[in-house]
Amino acid sequence: MNTLFESFSSSFTGNNASAFAFDMAVRSTVLLLVALIALAICRRASAAARHRLWLLSVVGVLLIPILYLAAPQLKFALPGGDKPARFSEATSITSQWLFTETIPSSKPNSAQPATPASPETLETASKMSVVVDAPAWHTGDVLLVAWAAGVVIVGLLSLISIASAQLLVRKSAVLTDDAWQGLLLSLREQLGISRMVQLRSCDRPISPMTWGLWRPVILLPRDCASWTDECRRAVLLHELAHIQRHDWLSQMLAQTACVVYWFHPLVWFANRQVRKESDRAADDVVLTAGMPATTYAEQLLVIAQQISTEWLHPAPAMARRGQLSQRIGVLLDPRRNRRGLGRRAAVLMTVVAICAVAFIGVVSVTVAEDEALAAKPTSASKPATADDKLTEAKKRIERALQSKLDVEIEDMPLQEVAKYFGRQLDVNVWIDEAAINQQGLRVDTPMTIKRKSISAHSALTELLGPWQLVAVANGDVLQITRDPLTNRERIERELQNTTEVDFQDQPLTDVVLYLKDLHNIQIVIDDAALNDAGIDPDSPVNMTLAGNTAEFALRLILEPLGLEAVVDDDVLKITTKSVAAGILETRVYDLKNILGSAWGPQQVDLLRQAIIKCDTPTTWTEAGGAGVIAQGPATDEEQIDTSAAGILVIRQTTNVHQQILELLADLRSVLNPPGEKTAELTTREKNEQAIRKALASPTEVDFQDQPLTDVVLYLEDLHNIQTIVDDVALNDEGISTDTPISLTLAGIPLQKVLRLMLGPIKLQAVPYGEVLLITTASRAKELQIVRIYDVSDVPFGQDPKVLAATIQSTVAPGSWKGAKGGGAIAPFSGSILRPENQIDPFRVNNLLIVRQTEQGHEQVAALLKQLRRVKR
Repeated sequence: MNTLFESFSSSFTGNNASAFAFDMAVRSTVLLLVALIALAICRRASAAARHRLWLLSVVGVLLIPILYLAAPQLKFALPGGDKPARFSEATSITSQWLFTETIPSSKPNSAQPATPASPETLETASKMSVVVDAPAWHTGDVLLVAWAAGVVIVGLLSLISIASAQLLVRKSAVLTDDAWQGLLLSLREQLGISRMVQLRSCDRPISPMTWGLWRPVILLPRDCASWTDECRRAVLLHELAHIQRHDWLSQMLAQTACVVYWFHPLVWFANRQVRKESDRAADDVVLTAGMPATTYAEQLLVIAQQISTEWLHPAPAMARRGQLSQRIGVLLDPRRNRRGLGRRAAVLMTVVAICAVAFIGVVSVTVAEDEALAAKPTSASKPATADDKLTEAKKRIERALQSKLDVEIEDMPLQEVAKYFGRQLDVNVWIDEAAINQQGLRVDTPMTIKRKSISAHSALTELLGPWQLVAVANGDVLQITRDPLTNRERIERELQNTTEVDFQDQPLTDVVLYLKDLHNIQIVIDDAALNDAGIDPDSPVNMTLAGNTAEFALRLILEPLGLEAVVDDDVLKITTKSVAAGILETRVYDLKNILGSAWGPQQVDLLRQAIIKCDTPTTWTEAGGAGVIAQGPATDEEQIDTSAAGILVIRQTTNVHQQILELLADLRSVLNPPGEKTAELTTREKNEQAIRKALASPTEVDFQDQPLTDVVLYLEDLHNIQTIVDDVALNDEGISTDTPISLTLAGIPLQKVLRLMLGPIKLQAVPYGEVLLITTASRAKELQIVRIYDVSDVPFGQDPKVLAATIQSTVAPGSWKGAKGGGAIAPFSGSILRPENQIDPFRVNNLLIVRQTEQGHEQVAALLKQLRRVKR
C-alpha cells in the first residue's frame, strides 16, 4: 500500500522527500480550507475568536509534519489502478538510490529489470560498502532543491527583519517621563497585566509597536512627547492589549509557517489574517476600556500621518497604513461583536483544533498496489448473495429516479411511456397490468407531459398520480403498479417530511408551485375564497426555513396572509381560515395502535374530556362549534380484556386533527413503560426538543445598541435553532425590527435572557411549534400550548382534581377559562400495564394536561417543582 499523495507525486519524482513535501502541502491546504469554512460559518464571531482560529491553523500546519513522522498512520484503502514503479517502503531516504540493477552480473550484456532492492539486498550492500551511481535527476529532485532554497531565502529575510527590530529596540532610550510611566502603570492594572513592561522611544518615525515575550517592550516614535493625553492612552491601551494577548509570539509563529511553507499562498494569507485580527482584537480592547470609537479613530489617523515610511517587521504595530481605512470602518461599525475570548470558548477551540490537526496529520488515504491483491477475498469477506444483488439493483434504480430529465411526451401510450423511461434511466420497467386495469387504465392509455429539468420520480408521479398509480423499485426492475396509499394519505405523509424554503418576496402562486414540485403532491389555491376575502393570490411571501416539516412550513407561510392549508377532495387546498373551519373530516382513532400497551378503556372518557378542554376548545359542539368527538362501540376483545383499547371517532378540521395526533404522541411518550421500545422521534418532536433544550441552556450576550434582527441572527447561530420574527404583530403595534438592544449577561439560561432583553420593548420569545417565535406580548397571550405533566410524585397529586384546582387558583388566576381566559387544565389518570417480569404489574399514573401560554407553563412547572420538594 502507498499513500494517495505519494502515489501521485511519484509520477514526477524519484525521491521520497519530494513526495513527503507534496503530502504536507496537501494536508496543510485541507487544514486551512477547514479554517476558512469555519470562519465563513462563524462570520459574526469577534476579532479575538477569529484571531485564535487563524493562530491555531498556523500552528497546526507546523505540527502536521511532526505528527506525520512521529505518529503511526491510519490508512484507509481505495481501489487503485496501475501506478508507476516506486521504491521499497523499507528504503530510507539516504539509501533509496540502491538498485539491484547496479550490482555487477556475470553476464555483462544481460538486461535485468530495474526492481527495487529488498531490505536484505540493502543490508548486504551496506556491509560491502557498495557505492552506486544515482539515477538521473527527476523533477521531484529539482522541486526539493527549490523548496530548500526558498526556505533559506525567506528564512534569512525574516531573520534580518527580526534582527533589525531587535537592534532598533537596543538603540532606543528608556522613556522616564512620569506622566507616561503613571499612565502605563494604571493601564497595566486595568488590564490585569502582571509582567513588567518597558517604555522606550527611538529616533525614527515608526508606528508604535510591541517587542518581546517575557520582558515586553513598547517602542514609541521620537515625537511621542508631543502627543495628547487621549493619544497616549489610545497607544498604550492598544499595545498593552497585544502584550496581554501574547500577539508577539503568535506573529512569530505565523512568520515561521511562512518560512516553511513559503510556496503556499494560503499560509501567507493566514499570516496576514493573524496580523489583521490581532490589531482588531486589540482595537476592541481599547473600545471596551471605554474610549469612544470616533476618538480612537482620530488618534489612529494622527499617528498614521506621523509615520514617514512603512517599515516591514514581524512585531505587532499599531497603525499600518495599508489596512488603516478598513480598520476605521470596522471601528465605527456599532454592529460588530467586540467581546473578548472567554476561557471556555478558548479551551473548546483549542481542543477542536487539536482533534482536527491530529486527524489530518495521521490519516492517509491509500491505494491498492495490485488489483488482483485488492480483489482477493479476505477471511472476513463473503460472496454476495442473491438478496445482496437485488438490494444493490434497487438502490441503483432509486438513484436513477432522482436524475434530472427534459421530458416531452404527448399522447404517448402507457406502454411506450414505460419504454421511454427505461431507455432514459437504463433500467428494466415492468407494468402491473392487473393493477392498472383495476384503475380503469389500459397499456395503450395516452399520456402527456412537457417539463424541463424535472426528476424522473417527479415526472412519473405527475403522469401516474392522477390514476393512483406509482413507479417503485421492486428488486431489479422499476414497477408501475397501484399506489397502496390514498391521495389523502400520500399528502399527509409528504407534509410530515422535512422541507427547505428560502423565499424573498416570492408570489404565493410561485411558492405553491415550488412546494408542489418538491413534494410531488397536488396543491391548489382556492381563488374564489381568496377573492371574497380580498387576498391577492400573488401576495409576497418571505420565509427562510430548513429542517422543518412541510406542514409546519406551510403554516408559517400562510398564517400572516390569513390562510390555511387543508386536505379536501384529495388535494391540498390553500384557502381562508373561515372556509377551512367549515371543511370537516371524520377520523377513527384506535387508541391502542396509537398509544401502545400503556392504555386501558377506562381512560377513554378522560381522554375525550381532555381533548375537548385543551385542543382548540372553541371548535367543539360543547362550545358552539362544529367538532364532534364520540366513543366508538366496545369490541368483543374489550369486553373480555379490560386492558384492551378503546376507539374515538372524531369529526374535526385538518388543523385540529393534527393537534390531537400531537397530543396522543405526547401521551404515549409519558405513559409507556421505560422498557418498551418506542418509535423514533419525528421531525416535529426533534425540532421541539431542540427549542426546549436551547431555552434551558446558558448563554452569553454582549449587545450595545444592536438591532433586534442582528440579535436574533446571533442567538440563532449560537444555539442552532430556528427563530422567526412575527413581523405582522410587530408592525400592528408599531415596533420596528431594528429596535436597538443593549444587554450584557453571561451564564444565564437563554429563556431568562430573552425575557430581560425583550420585556422592555414589549416583546416575548415563545416556542411555537418547531421554531422560536419573537412576537408581541399581546400576541403571546393568544398562543396556547398543550403540555402534559406527570404529577404522580407530587403531594396530593394522587387526587389530580385537587391539584388542578390549586394550580388554577394560584398560577395566573385570570388566564383560565373560568376567569374568561384561554387556559384549561384536564386531570387524567389510569392504570398502565407493565411487563410481566416486573414485580409490580400495575401502577397508577396521575397526569395533568394543561393548555396555557408559555409564561403560564413556566409558572406551572415552577409550582410543581416546589411541591416535589415538600417531604410528606
